[in-house]
Amino acid sequence: MATIMTPLSGDVSQFIAPWSWFVRQAGQLGLININFGNTPAPDVEAQVLEDVGSYGRQLGRLADAVEVLVATLNRNSLSPDQQAAISAFETQLKEVRRVKASAGRGAQPSLLSPVPRLRRAATPKPRASDG
Repeated sequence: MATIMTPLSGDVSQFIAPWSWFVRQAGQLGLININFGNTPAPDVEAQVLEDVGSYGRQLGRLADAVEVLVATLNRNSLSPDQQAAISAFETQLKEVRRVKASAGRGAQPSLLSPVPRLRRAATPKPRASDG
């Protein structure tokens, strides 16, 4: 005897993303172009987003870490283009924090507190034979 399955009568194990279907059919939604990307492992990406954090949270943590590293740089040793890149990063980070604060997220704790200690540790100490 044949098994007959009608709509909504069986288990569904398919990820249903109506936006992705609509965008693929329509191509563009108004003035906004939505691109869901092409990843070789969408299940892993979905798991990271669910368990680790959103793209914004991941970028925020990277930005915090880069801010700590940037604070330890000797900027005089950088080229003008490199200095401009650092300045653009710092400006963007300040703007993100301003937007978060205006949205009621409050000031995010800065990770810069260990920077003076890191700078002291990274500064070579003069040897007794050097002086």
